[in-house]
Amino acid sequence: MTKRFCLALAFFAATFSGAVHAAPAAKETGPAMWVISDADTRIYLFGTFHILPKDVKWQTEAFKKALAEATVVAVETDTESPYARSSIGAMLLEHGVNPSWQTLRGVLGAERYSKLGAIAKRYGIEMGKLQSYRPWLVMMMLSDKVMQANGFSRDFGVERIVLAEALAQHDKILTMETPEAQIKALAAMDTPAALDSFDLAIADLADLKTSVDPLLTAWRTGDVDAIDRLSGVEMRRDAPAAYRALLVNRNANWIERLNGWMKGKGTYFVAVGAAHLAGPDSVLVMLEKRGVKATRVQ
Repeated sequence: MTKRFCLALAFFAATFSGAVHAAPAAKETGPAMWVISDADTRIYLFGTFHILPKDVKWQTEAFKKALAEATVVAVETDTESPYARSSIGAMLLEHGVNPSWQTLRGVLGAERYSKLGAIAKRYGIEMGKLQSYRPWLVMMMLSDKVMQANGFSRDFGVERIVLAEALAQHDKILTMETPEAQIKALAAMDTPAALDSFDLAIADLADLKTSVDPLLTAWRTGDVDAIDRLSGVEMRRDAPAAYRALLVNRNANWIERLNGWMKGKGTYFVAVGAAHLAGPDSVLVMLEKRGVKATRVQ
């Protein structure tokens, strides 16, 4: 995502809940990980950072062991297959373009447009090329550009590492949702919700180091409370519609997937954006409400 809305987008393609009183973390410090299990099923839940700098060290022995145990690996969605690569751009344009009578400048208004222009100029982005896009797509594009310019890359993100290992192990690879479902979650936001989200994102992009560094540290060290404080609290307060669209509704859908897998057998490794394992509406809390207790293992 990756703090607040721009970081939700970086996490999006994507925190750990202090409300879930799981077992103490292992001594080894690393991104938080939980397991849910019954007699014949084990599902590891690992919160990810989709886009990372090259030099971030996060692969612990506990992570490697859990991934090696798994015969099924699940990530949020498919962004790597030939179908995904050929269709995602088209879907973004289908859902992320303004009506012919509307421009980005008109939707944002003068003040927001000026703030966007200042950041776009800093990173060499031509504002004229953005006029036809809806605010959420502009912020997705801008967030990705800004993160890359500051040394972050999806090539170093958790999912790339996890999927490469899954392929090497000949694991079955599943997804929690389709690319279209992710895009529609963003597109479903109305204009007021999109503007609330824009305000959070533009503030983060204006000072990326201040917004990203604390969240990255919290993620890398498994500081659950800090991740929710840095990412979830402000979204719940200042952009509730985006919070519901990007997190709550999707988490609820994913619970059905997890419950279905629990009825079968096997060992799964599920890697999803860390924000989905955060706060009062997290996957962990939703599982607990259904009587499924997650145990923290890192």
